[in-house]
Amino acid sequence: MPANKSAPAPDKAAKKPKKKGRRGRLVAITVVLLLVAGIGYGAFWGVSTVRASYPQTTGSLKLAGLTAPVDVSRDGNGIPQIYADTDEDLFRAQGFVQAQDRFWEMDVRRHMTAGRLSEMFGQSQVDTDAFLRTLGWHDVAQREYDTKLSPETKKYLQAYSDGVNAYLKDHEGSALSLEYAALGFQNDYKPHKWTPVDSVAWLKAMAWDLRGNMQDEIDRALMTSRFSPTQIDQLYPKYPAKRNRPIVEGGAVDPATKEFDAKATPSGGSQNNSGQSNSGQSNSGLNSGTGTGTGSGTGTGGGAGTRTGQGTGTGTGTGTSLHSASSATQGVKSQLASVSKSLEQIPALLGPNGNGIGSNSWVVSGAHTTTGKPLLANDPHLAPQMPSLWYQMGLHCRTTSAKCNYDVSGYTFSGMPGVVIGHNQDISWGMTNLGADVTDLYLEKINANGYLSKDKLQPYKTRKETIKVAGGADREITVRSTDNGPLISDRDDEMSRVGKQAPVGNAAPDRGDGYGVSLRWTALEPGKSMDAVFELNRAKNWTDFRKAAADFEVPSQNLIYADTKGNIGYQAPGRIPIRGKGYDGTLPAPGWDPKARWDGYVPQKALPNEYNPARGYIVTANQAVVDPDKYPYLLTKDWGYGARSQRINDLIQSKIKDGGKVSTDDMQTMQMDNSSEIAKLLTPYLLKINVDDAYVREAQKLLEGWDYTQEPDSAAAAYFNAVWRNTLKLAFGNKMPKELRVEGQCLNVRAADDTGPADDQDRPVRECGERAPDQAQPDGGDRWYEVVRSIIEDPKNDWWKTESRPGRVQDANRDQLLGHAMRDARYELTSKLGKNVDNWSWGRLHQMFLKNQTLGTSGPGILQGLFNRGPWNLGGGEAAVDATGWNAAGGYGVTWVPSMRMVVNLADLDKSRWINLTGASGHAYSSHYYDQTDKWAKGELLPWAFSQKAVKAAAKDTLTLSP
Repeated sequence: MPANKSAPAPDKAAKKPKKKGRRGRLVAITVVLLLVAGIGYGAFWGVSTVRASYPQTTGSLKLAGLTAPVDVSRDGNGIPQIYADTDEDLFRAQGFVQAQDRFWEMDVRRHMTAGRLSEMFGQSQVDTDAFLRTLGWHDVAQREYDTKLSPETKKYLQAYSDGVNAYLKDHEGSALSLEYAALGFQNDYKPHKWTPVDSVAWLKAMAWDLRGNMQDEIDRALMTSRFSPTQIDQLYPKYPAKRNRPIVEGGAVDPATKEFDAKATPSGGSQNNSGQSNSGQSNSGLNSGTGTGTGSGTGTGGGAGTRTGQGTGTGTGTGTSLHSASSATQGVKSQLASVSKSLEQIPALLGPNGNGIGSNSWVVSGAHTTTGKPLLANDPHLAPQMPSLWYQMGLHCRTTSAKCNYDVSGYTFSGMPGVVIGHNQDISWGMTNLGADVTDLYLEKINANGYLSKDKLQPYKTRKETIKVAGGADREITVRSTDNGPLISDRDDEMSRVGKQAPVGNAAPDRGDGYGVSLRWTALEPGKSMDAVFELNRAKNWTDFRKAAADFEVPSQNLIYADTKGNIGYQAPGRIPIRGKGYDGTLPAPGWDPKARWDGYVPQKALPNEYNPARGYIVTANQAVVDPDKYPYLLTKDWGYGARSQRINDLIQSKIKDGGKVSTDDMQTMQMDNSSEIAKLLTPYLLKINVDDAYVREAQKLLEGWDYTQEPDSAAAAYFNAVWRNTLKLAFGNKMPKELRVEGQCLNVRAADDTGPADDQDRPVRECGERAPDQAQPDGGDRWYEVVRSIIEDPKNDWWKTESRPGRVQDANRDQLLGHAMRDARYELTSKLGKNVDNWSWGRLHQMFLKNQTLGTSGPGILQGLFNRGPWNLGGGEAAVDATGWNAAGGYGVTWVPSMRMVVNLADLDKSRWINLTGASGHAYSSHYYDQTDKWAKGELLPWAFSQKAVKAAAKDTLTLSP
């Protein structure tokens, strides 16, 4: 594909740049012809508008502030490699180049993190801005910059900002990006200068989407209107450590030094797990002092007439019972549901937050590779979007020295200096989400004057925020905080009415004006994660790497390591809270109870790590870091359940047994493994079902001899996944409270406060789901694999029972429900894919669309067509290694993907490989807008040049930036 060689806009080149290729001209002309034909804004746009933002990639440009010339070489995919003589020149050029390719993306990101989206998009974003201002990401980033970051980091951030602003000085409107031309029809917005804090704040957005179990915390509380504590426990099983290996398979914390030793023998269980069930705190203060919440505790029901046992729900504490059907309970749950809806409004730039989101990374030592040195693979699973969240780039000092320390290449975030994942000349590193529980919701006893804390009314900490609105009047809000954190419940009108008439337990505080909900989150405290990025980039060995990891406080990530000397390693970093005795973070805690407060953080030296393990490889894929029963600190109760990680373990073991070796090709093949672990468990049971209906039997036959792979053209994968979706819907989904079901899906259900025995006299109520499709439950992730595994051999388990209406049995056992699901799946796929099963394919159901995250999701149809691309029919699936995620409650569409893939060859870095989801450019109709996507979909990787010789050989365009 021709390289992007367009003429500069206001950039006055010293040399005549290359002209744009014929294909690019034809694309631009085609767009304009469509527009002038009357499909939208043709009267205002021409070829020059579409092409105005394409960056100059050849010749030379002046860049103020440089001390010496900087070269920017781009390969055939437009991926830049920057060469400079000083650190500040390097990062100044990085800011300039990223602004060339991705400034719209950068601008939207900084407005989101600052709660200023309304300045760009108007009234529709005011509520989102109000919520984000309440969280105060930008304020925390400012404090981080002022008080925590090193002088060196500040110097780099300023140089980066200067580079961005140098580009902004000479570009505006359509010369920045086509989106600004479109935005100009709505308002007269003009970008302001970039600041170092704009870059730091992006780490808060990254941390938000990787925050851990906050949604699970809300969901457990909401489930109590339908399920007993025992049933909720069943829906959140313990981590299966004996079957799915943790990252670190041994080790212990020395009681004296508090230091983790990977070679030590574990001696006991977690210090915070004693006496606790999986579903919540044993002394949380959320159980009524009067022991309310008794019920039948037997039936689970389902179908159109949902029926769940209420359990006994008894307990002691200082708050209102979450297992009670009282009005107090419904008030609390209504409030939590409102919080959940508010959370959905925040742009999920990384992907849906839940059990499935995560990443794969693994490293194999040279003892087991064909190269004799380590091979390291990584593929983070994030939301599919246009452009990709990642930006590939190399940052090279021509000669490394005290004044120029960097020779690094990898994946960056546009808007932030440095490389986030990749390698330098000595080491490589990858990341997956650790999943530590770093957030807690607190119920707060509030009134107009303050909140209850330690039996005393304390005044709120308040601040005023003014939200400027494009095309509208400013809006002023007051942010109130308790000593636990900001009152996020203030951002929803419904919450002001919650609990006003609700009775509470005798030991709870007086009702007054009701309860609020506050958030404590580690990312709301200033830290040094930005320092860690630069420390990783220049690390030379394991010691340097661990020092950098210690500063990587939020988000808490699994960090894997390999170096050119042959070593491999793993470090769990992060600021992870120690909770008060009796609290485990699985349910909202009582804010007035001092025992519910955090009691410091897990010592960094106590966090699990290992170096050159005897097995010769390390796998991290969001599974438990260590066996939760053999580690003295509670990291989380809500690990991913290890389906992907164990599959990777098995694939590596199959290669290295009997002395086999793993090659770079093997690593690449493993990344595309699409085997379904739930299919291996469930399919044998499906094939034993006696299906009398020939129409359904025709579909059942697809599963005979199926190898459980989920190729795009597989009819068997399509049918199985439809059966899995319908099995979950019947056994669990239709029994969920409305707050967890898909919005707009309505059922006749038994009233939640009806605790009497089920009979034909029960009068159902109409309830409609309220949850966004990509957030609804059951989502079908590997937590649900474990739920089904726990009951699959119990054909009469209550979860298999459904009702067509209250008191009327529909499915009485496992086989009846599975038969029901197979029938429903057959008719569902007939409506979607046609009657002929031979024409079915998984890819036609499982499609990926790449959408611009602003104008591509809510703009006029013509604009969405300009900026969005797709669909692609994909293989892979939920909890597969090729993790093209989908939410079983919401449908089959792809909700997250391997957002990039890389395989680093530590024996010869120039033989490493990489790929991005889209392309280097954020400019619609650039030849590099999505030029990597087709290769990505096929599992192909691009050559990754690193040495100066290899970069020069791969270069198609070179631009010189001069002082």
